[in-house]
Amino acid sequence: METIMKRAHSFMKNKKLLPYLQACGSSLRAAIVLLTLAFIMSSVTFAAKPPPPTGWHLGPTGFYGKLGKKDITVTYVTKGSPADGKINVGDVIMSAAGKQLEGDIRKQIAAAINTAEAAADGSLVLQLKGGKDVSLTLQKLGAYSATAPYDCKKSDAIIANAAVHIVKNKDYGRYGFGLMGLMATGEPAHLEVVKSAIHGMDWAKPDVELTLGPEGSAWAYRQNVDKGD
Repeated sequence: METIMKRAHSFMKNKKLLPYLQACGSSLRAAIVLLTLAFIMSSVTFAAKPPPPTGWHLGPTGFYGKLGKKDITVTYVTKGSPADGKINVGDVIMSAAGKQLEGDIRKQIAAAINTAEAAADGSLVLQLKGGKDVSLTLQKLGAYSATAPYDCKKSDAIIANAAVHIVKNKDYGRYGFGLMGLMATGEPAHLEVVKSAIHGMDWAKPDVELTLGPEGSAWAYRQNVDKGD
């Protein structure tokens, strides 16, 4: 608030603004205008959106991280995820499932996640720098079949989870690929979501009203369009 008042004061001392202030009609209205301008330009931000996560999104763990040669530095933790409340931004992960991180760390984390999802308790143990062990509880999805993604219960579960997320968040992605994914499931409920979404899009709403009445048939309208009328 102090910053806002200082900027408002500087505005009032600026003689170039005098004509604009006089146009406001009263000192009260002028003060409101100045305070509004100062508020917009001040460094104080209310209800600001958090910055987007940086680093690699490490799957169902719920955290993002910057990959080093032998570690992962946590850059973001998703609220409500398995990592929420257990891992903090700035933590450095040294090992996963008892194995030191090295080489292709993403593949190593993926393998540890797959093992945890197939375990009875869904537990993924990570070791932080300093020797502290943290256990994340992942959703139990079982193991991939030899024919995955075909005839694979785990693949089916992942697809079902993704579809639920898309429907719940209306997150159809770039070019609406999420809608294509919902169509690919073949589920009647998902097809209804696709139908509703498409019908609500601007390009699906004609900007003319066609009628088959005697004075304005669709054929007559087409003829007029072809003639440039």
